[in-house]
Amino acid sequence: MDKGAHFYKCDFQVHTPRDANWDGAEAATPKERQAYADELIQACRAKGLDAIAITDHHDFCMFPYVKAAAASEVNLIGESIDSKDQIVVFPGIELTLSSPPCQAILLLDADFDETKFGDILTTLTIASTDLAKSKLASVESVSPTSITGLNDLEERLNQHPWLKGKFIILPNVTTAGHKTLFRDGFAKHYKEMRCVGGYVDGEYSKSSDGYKNILEGRQQNNGYKPIAVFQTSDNRKRDHSDLGSPSTYVKWSEPTAEALRQACLARESRVSLVEPELPNLWITSISVTNSKFLGQVGFDLNQQYNAIIGGRGTGKSTILEYLRWGLCDQPVESEDMDIVQTKRKNLIDNTLQKFDGEVHVEFLLNDVPHIVKRNSKKQEILLKIGDGEFTPATEQQVRNLLPIQAYSQKQLSSVGVRIDELKRFVELPIKQELDQIRSDVRDTEAKMRSAYGDLIRMKEIEAEVDKNNVEIASSTEQLGKLRKSLKGLPKEDQEVIDQKAKYDNEEAIIEGLKNELETTQEHVNGLVEALESEEVEEEEVELENTALIGRIQKKYASKFTEIEAGVTALSNLFKPASLKAINDEIKEWEKLKVAFDKKYEAAKVKAKVNQQQLDQIQTLEKRIAALKKQQTEKRNALAALGDPETVYKKLRTKWDGLHTQKITALEKQCTQFTALSGDLIKAEIKNSLDTDALTLKLKTAFSGMNINEAKLEKICQCLLKASDPFVEWNGILSELEKLALHSTEGPDEMPDTPILNKCNFIDTERMRIATSFDSARWLDLSVTELQFNPKFSYCTNKTKKDYIAFSDASAGQQATALLTVLLNQPGAPLIIDQPEDDIDSKMFKDIVQQVWRAKSKRQLIFASHSANFVVNGDAELVVCCDYIKAGDQTRGSIKAMGAIDKKEIKEEIILVTEGGRDAFKLRMDQYGF
Repeated sequence: MDKGAHFYKCDFQVHTPRDANWDGAEAATPKERQAYADELIQACRAKGLDAIAITDHHDFCMFPYVKAAAASEVNLIGESIDSKDQIVVFPGIELTLSSPPCQAILLLDADFDETKFGDILTTLTIASTDLAKSKLASVESVSPTSITGLNDLEERLNQHPWLKGKFIILPNVTTAGHKTLFRDGFAKHYKEMRCVGGYVDGEYSKSSDGYKNILEGRQQNNGYKPIAVFQTSDNRKRDHSDLGSPSTYVKWSEPTAEALRQACLARESRVSLVEPELPNLWITSISVTNSKFLGQVGFDLNQQYNAIIGGRGTGKSTILEYLRWGLCDQPVESEDMDIVQTKRKNLIDNTLQKFDGEVHVEFLLNDVPHIVKRNSKKQEILLKIGDGEFTPATEQQVRNLLPIQAYSQKQLSSVGVRIDELKRFVELPIKQELDQIRSDVRDTEAKMRSAYGDLIRMKEIEAEVDKNNVEIASSTEQLGKLRKSLKGLPKEDQEVIDQKAKYDNEEAIIEGLKNELETTQEHVNGLVEALESEEVEEEEVELENTALIGRIQKKYASKFTEIEAGVTALSNLFKPASLKAINDEIKEWEKLKVAFDKKYEAAKVKAKVNQQQLDQIQTLEKRIAALKKQQTEKRNALAALGDPETVYKKLRTKWDGLHTQKITALEKQCTQFTALSGDLIKAEIKNSLDTDALTLKLKTAFSGMNINEAKLEKICQCLLKASDPFVEWNGILSELEKLALHSTEGPDEMPDTPILNKCNFIDTERMRIATSFDSARWLDLSVTELQFNPKFSYCTNKTKKDYIAFSDASAGQQATALLTVLLNQPGAPLIIDQPEDDIDSKMFKDIVQQVWRAKSKRQLIFASHSANFVVNGDAELVVCCDYIKAGDQTRGSIKAMGAIDKKEIKEEIILVTEGGRDAFKLRMDQYGF
């Protein structure tokens, strides 16, 4: 677990059997009190509480028992609970003050010295109740002469070095509660108190709107003073039925009063009245086996906001670059992309590869652990998922799992003018959806090319068949005339000559049937091969309805067995035994044919006087036979092609649908992008066709045809102006296809092309297209994926809705707007090196508030010198980099890690981001604070 701050479910007002209003069995003896304490810890565990405060009136008696019970808790198998998982118990007391007359809770560090409890009561002039008594004496208010107010209470306690900084005072701010601070005439007390938090009995949602306005800093009479509010149960029941109802989630790295104070100061980030939302995709740790500057280094990362601080050259940027390299992150495309790539390569080569360094990155995806190991020398990437083994992986596979967004120093402002990077901002949240659409488009394109090739081939075959039919009809007619023109033949020989045409027809019928049977056999053999393919071994998976799924599997298995039996039966129909009857009939016909051929040849010999006609007859007979054989083959080819026209039309419809789906997704995301920017950026997909890319495609398609480039640009303009660019584009493709398929040598007139005419294409240009623009070029153009680049505008005045081109905004305006989008987007971790270098300084307050919200939706990892980001942004984990030896800048290390509630971390933040205490105080004096 990292050393930063985490949320804990808390109940900071829990009473014990010592309370005068206790409901249930008492606990007077040490044994009874320990039994009660054990019950209380068990109840906390059952209710999911991580921390409680024991707050009896003016009494610490029961705290040691509960503290001991938490420390001795065991799990279900009798093992001790790890210290980091034990219930945290804060010592505290509920005070009844006289000035102002209200109640307040005093909480101490969880590890506060118990021997000092009596001294605290003495300081408050509170008489302690005999520890042996089961009940507390009647509560008397703290004397107004001893404590004159909440601020005086704080000052009195701070007078003791052993107590200073180890307590926090929370006044009662319950609406209409018993001795609450919210009473008539108490506004002055609220306004002047230095307390940064308060508590309510029960749910905060039940507070009146007026009191909520006070507590949330919207009330002038109370000094516009917001404070953190802790919901408490005020539990006084032995059955613990009220315990933790309600509770409050509080964030700390160590259970101290200072941590609670820091939580109050950053209440928007560190205090939640409902279960907080946390990122479900986050980097848990990074480690480097060896490196030049940092040596062996590694640490756990916080689920929310991590800030890496340190002086110049202490390794902050190096750590981020190692992290990015380990996760195979690609640098953002920018004008200096080559420089960024070169710098990273040099960093890896010089600081890792030469030292055989390996980067290990662990991350969680929906609670499933993943580990990436990347070796700088072997250039090897290994990936482990869950309890699996390490297996080789590609950079793209790692990026697909954890698509981090990362920016180097000053890079955020430099990418703002690049269309590709702005487009990436829009597309990244829907990357998986767009990747799937693009994959479907590529798959559909491949099928379209195949189907269109079949369609063109079908048209060619059909044309050849028509051509052959004409030649066969003519040759057959000629053959008949020639046979009848033979002279000097006996009647029986003439009859034989006349029978030749009939035998030819019979032969054609038989050949056609043979070919049809062979084609059918090929289809059946294909089924046999498909069913004989190797079975895929099913992966074992967990099932809820095991029996039902088993029955379903058996039903399917039975059906597949039936199908296999049917296919086997079909296959058997082509075996010789099954075809014997057909073959016998064919053999009988072949005998007749052989006998006839002898008669026919003999008859022709007798007709020597007709030699010229006989030669012509023989030539025509051979030609007709060849043509009929071709026709049979072509018809078989047409049968094998099926219906490619219908297939192609369906694929074209799917192609159009995929593009419509993509545009719809982009339109929706542009609207979302605009909202995420807080309306600083307006993103629009309408009229944003990438005309440059399309013009280039058109130039390639029409190369060598001498088409005026202005005409191609005119086509793009038609698409831009069209209400539906896809409909218009399909219309253009349809006209071009007609020209591509038009035969300039035939009698048909040139096809009508109204859209091309509108684009000023003249007849000679259309003729050149019809001559040179073949179906292959058309197909290449028809599968062009229209690209759209969203248009981006920057809002200079939200009230007036004044916009300028995003590229015309200043670098600071661009970066601030883009960072706003990044912080409002949920998803993968966001890594930025020194974001303060990019953004408009006037916008820090807004950006900080966005950071508070962002870290509940995505993990943040920033390297920064800015207190605005580290302190005001409320980093859960601060990683402090420094030189190993002061003054020696050759080696660095991680000096400290933790949250701002740790004194060591606080001092490092002051030194690095403020220049030290003296520098900070000087600025305060100069500013007049």
